[in-house]
Amino acid sequence: MSQEKENKDLTFLKSVFSSLGRSQDQTVDEVKNELKDHGVDVDAAMERLQSKVKESSALAKKQGLDDVREKRLRETAEISTLKERYAILNREEILGEIHNLVSGMGAQVALSFRDLDSNETEDLRSMLIDIQLLLNK
Repeated sequence: MSQEKENKDLTFLKSVFSSLGRSQDQTVDEVKNELKDHGVDVDAAMERLQSKVKESSALAKKQGLDDVREKRLRETAEISTLKERYAILNREEILGEIHNLVSGMGAQVALSFRDLDSNETEDLRSMLIDIQLLLNK
């Protein structure tokens, strides 16, 4: 930011705060006129302010979307890594991994995984990946 622009903005802010500090018993038009007397173009200032608010809002929204995209990409990469790691395991190894992971989660969680033998191997593999993802969060 140039020094001239910075000085102009500083002067503007000083004028606004000075006028607003004395504006308690004034009407909006009186405050506007006082600001104009101090060299502040109220309409232009309001347009700039609204523009900055919209710009900030758009940047915040973009940042939020970027954060979600990054999280999704990380999770997708993590799922791929887990799929590769668990693809080589046989049924017994998958069951062992599930039991090892849920045993430290408490009795209620372990109880939910007590009858796993009736599930297909691929379902067990998916379950193992889901459990690992939950533990990694």
